[in-house]
Amino acid sequence: MWSSVDADTDRRVAISTLTVRNIDDATIKQLRQRAARHGRSVSEEARVILHKTFAFKTGPEVLAHARSLFSGEHGVELLLPPRR
Repeated sequence: MWSSVDADTDRRVAISTLTVRNIDDATIKQLRQRAARHGRSVSEEARVILHKTFAFKTGPEVLAHARSLFSGEHGVELLLPPRR
């Protein structure tokens, strides 16, 4: 296992290797296309996706992330039933 310094916290973090087998061709194609759009390698794109998926941890951060995904033009207005 290697280690690196996290740019946000200046702390050393462990770096591991992950091998994922049996990924269907359509998924690999989408990952390659996404990586190309972002100017990254497939490995870097996968790391970014994993990091973004697991980066937030606290309730307020989860709420803020959900709001960023579903607010504005991407959101919907829901009518809340009256409280009893």
